[in-house]
Amino acid sequence: MSGEEAAVVIYGAGGHGKVVLDALERSGRQVVGFADDDATRVGTQFCGYPVALLGSNAFGGAVEIVVAIGDGELRAVSTAKVMESGFGLAIAIQATSESATGHSWAWGPPSSPVSKSVPARPWVQDPSW
Repeated sequence: MSGEEAAVVIYGAGGHGKVVLDALERSGRQVVGFADDDATRVGTQFCGYPVALLGSNAFGGAVEIVVAIGDGELRAVSTAKVMESGFGLAIAIQATSESATGHSWAWGPPSSPVSKSVPARPWVQDPSW
């Protein structure tokens, strides 16, 4: 695609989808909507984006999918469904995070910005944690 990243559809219009949306928007990825298997959500808006069924062509051509389902078993089944449908998988990485107790961490060493050319690795910002 001549160096451009594909637009992203988030599979899972729920709480985990909100977190993934935040990570994608902060990273500059173009989000075009949500896919969900719940018929009551299809045709509605979620966080300002349209919701459609996976594979419905509602989002146009070249898109990648981020599976944003919190339950591990259901996420594995949904990821297999995405792959069987022929979509590419995208990755969402939240560059920084903070726990409920106030401890924070970031990806990569604190002296370097997160870069696509450097593999991400966790780095604890607060060594007392």
